[in-house]
Amino acid sequence: MEARITSDKRAITECTVPELLELFVANLGEYEKIDHIGRKNRLVAGRMRIISAIKAKTDGTLRALLPLLSSPDPMLRLEAAIHCKELDRDAAVAVIKKLAERSDNVGREARHSMHLDEFLKEHVSTLPPEHVPKPWDSRLSGHRPPAGITRDELEPILFDAFPRDIAAALLALVRPAIRVWPQPLDPNAPATCSRFGGLPAMPSDWIWPTVDILPKGDFSWLDQPREKRPKFDQEPRWFIGQINCADLIGLAGVRGIFPHEGLLYFFGDSDVVTGCTGGGDDDCVLYWPETQGLERVNVPVADFEILPSCGLGFADMLDLPHPFSGAIEALALPKELRDRYHDLRETVSNYGVSAERFHELDRSKIFGWPDLVQGELDTFANTKKPCRLFAQIGNYDNGITSNSWGPGGLIYYVIDDADLAEGEVTRAVCDFQCT
Repeated sequence: MEARITSDKRAITECTVPELLELFVANLGEYEKIDHIGRKNRLVAGRMRIISAIKAKTDGTLRALLPLLSSPDPMLRLEAAIHCKELDRDAAVAVIKKLAERSDNVGREARHSMHLDEFLKEHVSTLPPEHVPKPWDSRLSGHRPPAGITRDELEPILFDAFPRDIAAALLALVRPAIRVWPQPLDPNAPATCSRFGGLPAMPSDWIWPTVDILPKGDFSWLDQPREKRPKFDQEPRWFIGQINCADLIGLAGVRGIFPHEGLLYFFGDSDVVTGCTGGGDDDCVLYWPETQGLERVNVPVADFEILPSCGLGFADMLDLPHPFSGAIEALALPKELRDRYHDLRETVSNYGVSAERFHELDRSKIFGWPDLVQGELDTFANTKKPCRLFAQIGNYDNGITSNSWGPGGLIYYVIDDADLAEGEVTRAVCDFQCT
């Protein structure tokens, strides 16, 4: 676990206009020093709150930013020009055009701003002012968690579809799993209920897990001994979901493996679970052995991303390896049998599901085999130890709002067999694939 993230800054609404301008400049300066997209997005949200506060404390405009059009910092000039176009369009556009001549990142951002202006002129929204988006069309929640195929049902299907030796090899690859199914969240559900999204229920003194924010382009610290490496700034990981272990009691897929009580938490670096960077992120699975006295915690930092929340239901299922997996590649099936296996695996994965839409990206589960978007998981390919899928989290909805991992992705938590056997679930590693 990393250091606790706290903030003792005064609320933006309490700042004077000069203080707000200082915050604006500092915000942009920090933005330019890092590559972490999640932190950058959070800084942009904070910058917009600063801008709103400046408007509220002045004449409702951003006139206070006009002096920044002549700042020696080119990125600051660009940001001020973008926000001041409504006040003095000629001056702002002149600054942007001049900056667009640069060959660096500032020039690229200036050209992007100009192209965006042209796009918006040509694509003015045709929606009437009174248009109100309809609630999201529920596709998964609202259905009871469907039970998967049983071994007695699967075995004759395999032996009818494949030669006996191939069928026996596939049967040996079958793994028990737990289907994790989104449900509308009961407003009266306790904070410790199983769910995706929202905020976790934790002990009051628990420390929010974080990820290092590395300085842009500076890797000199890699050559330093570990004890002399700098302490980097921290960014809180996104809270993906929690499972109350008591909800899994009686399910065959976790019998003898999961404890009967406590909360299991799943986190992820925002840049990993949105496809901005590769996987291999550890410290993402946490466990607390009790549920008494746990309450939803507050956001760890301002402008923190809280994901849509849904309840969860669970059901036993059996799972077969994905056609792209190393386990199936090792069988060296001819094309006809590989195609037949692809169709059969889809039938097994979708068994019992009556939802109108249920594809690979909608599948969440505990254990089983990963549904692969690209190919074998890096965490499978890059380890010399036997390992397996601990959990997979896909698209979900609560009947009104939805959440997906993108673009077109799935979150995986992978664990060494030895760690799982010892109950060391917090050693699981977060991986991600997307289209």
